[in-house]
Amino acid sequence: MVRIRQRAVPGVFNQQWQAGSAGIDKWFALQASSHNPDTFATVQALMQHPAFDLKNPNRVRALIGAFSQANPLHFHAANGQGYRFLADQIIALNT
Repeated sequence: MVRIRQRAVPGVFNQQWQAGSAGIDKWFALQASSHNPDTFATVQALMQHPAFDLKNPNRVRALIGAFSQANPLHFHAANGQGYRFLADQIIALNT
C-alpha cells in the first residue's frame, strides 16, 4: 500500500505543476534522486517527457544533475550504467 501511494504522489505533482517551470524542475529532481529500484529506468524515460528539453539548462540540471549528484546509490551502480548515461548526455550536450 505504501509503494502505491509513493508512486502516485509524483504523478499528482506532475499534473498540478506541469505549467510551472520551477515545479516541474523539482519534480524531475525528485524522480532522479529516488532510491526506488527502477530509478534509472525512470530517468531514462523522463528524457522523453514532453517537458524535458536537453537544450534547457535548468531541466538538464534537474534531471541529469540530480541523478549524478544526488543519487549515489544508482549513479554509482556496479554495472556502470550511471557513468555511461552521464557520459552519453555530456556528449549529446556538446554536439
